[in-house]
Amino acid sequence: MRVLSFLHRSVAVVALVVVGLAAAPAPASADPTQAQPFAVDSGDRCRYGQAEGVLAWRFSRPPVYPQVDVKGTLVDHPLPSPIVDQRCGDDGYYSYLRLTAYNGRTVLDEQAVRVDNGTVRFGLTLGEATGVSHIDRVTVQVCRVALLLPERFYCGPVADHFPYPVTR
Repeated sequence: MRVLSFLHRSVAVVALVVVGLAAAPAPASADPTQAQPFAVDSGDRCRYGQAEGVLAWRFSRPPVYPQVDVKGTLVDHPLPSPIVDQRCGDDGYYSYLRLTAYNGRTVLDEQAVRVDNGTVRFGLTLGEATGVSHIDRVTVQVCRVALLLPERFYCGPVADHFPYPVTR
């Protein structure tokens, strides 16, 4: 009889634990992200415009890439400090960083950050307001535009960035 009573209590305890676990709220799971660094410049001799930062691809289930968070710094030289190389003084241009999200060849979202003779830190999200279902490439490029003649500009090379699978 003692064994039977012990068994009933054991089964009751196990049942309470199982019911308690099933009733407990599931932990909130954030979409995993994968950070991908970038660094680009304006492509000129003086490297007047330079940008660096991180692309954080948001992965969700099913596997789609609807948004990319971008954080970084854009610098336009000369900075407000003594000029080391006299050949690279203020040229009357400002720098801007162009970030473009694509699905295939279709542009889904494009954003830009601008600075003149200084440094700017930025944080933005590509694809946030577009409701897109898939971002498969982001391009990053620094361009320079004349302050007085905006039709005069040049750009450095485009850097393509692609999501890569998250390993689990």
